[in-house]
Amino acid sequence: MLNLKSQDTFDGTDKIGDLRGAIGKVFGEGQFAIKVISVSKDGETCVVENNGKRTLYDSWYLWNKLFY
Repeated sequence: MLNLKSQDTFDGTDKIGDLRGAIGKVFGEGQFAIKVISVSKDGETCVVENNGKRTLYDSWYLWNKLFY
């Protein structure tokens, strides 16, 4: 899988910007709800919170999970 930074450069999209715009927002409901906490400076990883537990995800995976 291409990292999002390379993909954004290649196809002109702003998927890292989508993730940064999602910081503080909650996606889903109940036990499946996840909240985007942060996106790394290079845009390669993201921290999300689910049921009070914070987890690190690759940004391409999280973008696909939330927006695809």
